Amino acid sequence: MMMSDFLTMLPPGALMMIVAAGLVLVPHHARQVVMLLAIAGSAFSLTAGAGQHLTVALLGFEMMLYRADHLSLPFAIVFHIAAALNVFYGWHEKRATDHVAGLAYAGAAIAALHAGDLITLFIWWEATAITSVFLILASGTQRARHAAMRYLIIQVA
Repeated sequence: MMMSDFLTMLPPGALMMIVAAGLVLVPHHARQVVMLLAIAGSAFSLTAGAGQHLTVALLGFEMMLYRADHLSLPFAIVFHIAAALNVFYGWHEKRATDHVAGLAYAGAAIAALHAGDLITLFIWWEATAITSVFLILASGTQRARHAAMRYLIIQVA
């Protein structure tokens, strides 16, 4: 299987979340490059164009993990550009938690954008909620912990 086949089998954004999970193992000086490569790989999956979709049967439900149309593709391009700008903005950050949370959040948001059904949208939407809590917690301050808990209570309740 070629790498391009692998990238088109994943929903856009999923590759970013997979890479984010292993980002803590990457040294600081290479972390931003790895993040940009993950964003580029996720953006490559958009080359399939409008009208493409990826469905999966899970627990008796037909889930559309990826659906591209003429409205979602421009937004996906903007989301990918914003994710890349976020990497450049946080280039000076040394903590891996900032990078992991930021890349995972962007990946979940991009995947939610391409959800083709409500179950898939709910899963990716909750992933953005969870990753945003970690993004808030990344600063490590007491204020951040209180803000993250308030946000989590609002999201869950």
